[in-house]
Amino acid sequence: LTAAPLRAGYMNNRNNCLYNIAAAAPEKDEHMVSVYKRLADVLEIPYESTTVLKPLSVDIAKADEIIAGMGVKKFIAVHPGNFGKSRSRWPEENFASLSSKIAEVTDMVQIYITGPGEQQQVKAVADAVKCDKVITAPLMNLRLTAAFLSRASLFIGNSTGTTHTADAVGTPVL
Repeated sequence: LTAAPLRAGYMNNRNNCLYNIAAAAPEKDEHMVSVYKRLADVLEIPYESTTVLKPLSVDIAKADEIIAGMGVKKFIAVHPGNFGKSRSRWPEENFASLSSKIAEVTDMVQIYITGPGEQQQVKAVADAVKCDKVITAPLMNLRLTAAFLSRASLFIGNSTGTTHTADAVGTPVL
């Protein structure tokens, strides 16, 4: 209907007739970076999936102040958020179990971070961890969260904007 000479999409058995170039449909648990790259490949377009975010020095200083106030130097940031999407998130009890196992093999502190409206749920998950090396960070805005995550040795979280932020500031993500 658009008369576009190129119509690209993913084969899904519903709209295949709309495309004259199609990539394989996304797999159930496939990361979107792989999905987008596959479409770029069939279009013969270079695809760069790296996003870089450089926190401002004022936010780094504030994050360092918060971390120092917690008495922490090296830490793992944990965000069990995305509570509204039970289909695409790891359950809370898995985060508590993983944190307990991490505490058995390392002395590194785990700092649970939260997003707006998640404070009680995140605190409940952190409280379920059976160790004293788990603390909860104060609620932070996006800029401060990015700076805070840039100081973490590892980030553990669900598929959320926080996970993408951790990746963009260069923190290893699980």
